[in-house]
Amino acid sequence: MSMHTIKEQLLALFRKSKKDRHRFLGNHLSANIAAQIFTLRTAEERNWTQAQLAKEAGIAQPRIPVYESPDYGAFSLTTLKNLAHAFDVALVVKFISFDELAKEIAHQSSENLSVSRFEDALIPQHERAVAQSANIIGHSSTIGDIVVGTSLGECKSIGWSGLHVAATASKQRPRARPINTMDQESQLVTT
Repeated sequence: MSMHTIKEQLLALFRKSKKDRHRFLGNHLSANIAAQIFTLRTAEERNWTQAQLAKEAGIAQPRIPVYESPDYGAFSLTTLKNLAHAFDVALVVKFISFDELAKEIAHQSSENLSVSRFEDALIPQHERAVAQSANIIGHSSTIGDIVVGTSLGECKSIGWSGLHVAATASKQRPRARPINTMDQESQLVTT
C-alpha cells in the first residue's frame, strides 16, 4: 500500500467524527510507545533485559512488561522522561494536526522506532577525535556546549560541530571544558 493511500485512508477515518479521531489517536499512541520501548530495550547495542531497563530507569521491574504492552497507554510524562533518560535519548511531546499525524504514520517504518545512540548521532567520529585531542575530560550525556579558549584568551560557546573549526583555526591547542546546560540554564557564556 502506498504512503499516499495510507494517508488518505487515515484522513477518511479522521473525518468521520471527533470520537473516531481520538480513539484512533489513543490506540496509536499506546501501541507506538510500547513498540518503541521494546525496540530500544532490545536494540543490538543494548540488548537489555526488562530488569536492566527497570534499574536504568528507576522503575519497578514488574512495570516494564506493562509499558511494553500496546494495551496499556496510561503513561505519565514522568515515566516517559525516566525511560528517555535510561535510553539516553530525547523525548518530544507536542501537539500536531491530524493531517500531520496521518502524514507521519504513512511514512512510519520499523526504522522509525529505533533511535541512534547519542555518541553515534550527535558526535561524529572526527569530532570525538578533536574533542579528545583538546583534552576534554569527564563530559557527560548532558553536555550542551563546549567552551573553547582561543589564542587571544577569549572564551566562545560552541556546539560539538564548532569544536573542530575552533580547534583547527586556533594556533594554540584549545582548552575546552564541558558546560552542563541542564544545571546551569541561567548561565550565559558570552563571546
